Amino acid sequence: VIVLNDLLELVSNTDPRFAAAAGDFVEDWKNEPETEKEGLPHYLLFSELAGIVAQGLKKGDHENFNAIFDLIEQLHIEGDQKVKELATVGFLEDIQNIMLADKTGLHLAHPFLLPQSKIWWDKLILFWEHDDKAALHE
Repeated sequence: VIVLNDLLELVSNTDPRFAAAAGDFVEDWKNEPETEKEGLPHYLLFSELAGIVAQGLKKGDHENFNAIFDLIEQLHIEGDQKVKELATVGFLEDIQNIMLADKTGLHLAHPFLLPQSKIWWDKLILFWEHDDKAALHE
């Protein structure tokens, strides 16, 4: 089972841009009092990673995207509940929000979404369209 404490290493091994973002993230948060009590705010890191991916989708720069989306799929399959939620709400939803705000077609992500990630991608869309059947939990 993948837990929050596993994420920095997994993210860093996926893409050099992710490794740089993770390093900066740890540096920024290592002396914060909340970090000692509550742990790192992984949502902030995953939001930044989503921004990297959304920009790549818009520009057609798909370097390491197979590895990135493999990781997100792995988090959906092997993650504990917090990790699964982070993969969905902290990553996939942030990509959608960025792309919608920039008026970029969400379809650009479709070639990279693996089965579980595609399910959650679609559930997010249904959820925001106010579909009661699109519960964002298992």
